[in-house]
Amino acid sequence: MPDSHADAAPRGLHRKPRILFVGNDDARYSQIAKAFMRELGRDLVDVASAGLRSAAIDPQVAAVMEEAGYNIRVETPRLVGRELLTWADLVITLAPAGEKVGVAVPGSAHHKHWRVRHALPEQPHKDLALYRACRDEIRRRIDQTVHSIRLFRGR
Repeated sequence: MPDSHADAAPRGLHRKPRILFVGNDDARYSQIAKAFMRELGRDLVDVASAGLRSAAIDPQVAAVMEEAGYNIRVETPRLVGRELLTWADLVITLAPAGEKVGVAVPGSAHHKHWRVRHALPEQPHKDLALYRACRDEIRRRIDQTVHSIRLFRGR
């Protein structure tokens, strides 16, 4: 499982919450969210990503994430499955308006859906402005989430 070494918490302490980002594929939105959360919330949460269908990392998404200092080209997109869903405490689905991510979230996990305002084209596009806008939008959501977790946990 993702970051399984982090499961072992000192006696009397709770483990980190587990967040799973799910997109229709694990090549774009979910990879952006995972990269930012892994870095910005590393002391607060364990994180993973997955998708409903198989796809390679979108090269334009990888390019704009490299601009921000993240190498997601080394990531291996995964398909969402029962094991990952039951691992998660919070499942965050990401899709542009008009698209749904049809995943059955177990009763043991909370579910949030983030509608992404900047929909990425299905086929890679040369103009990176839209990709940057999407990256920045997801980054703002991650910043807000990390801030909320820090307030809740008193850090």
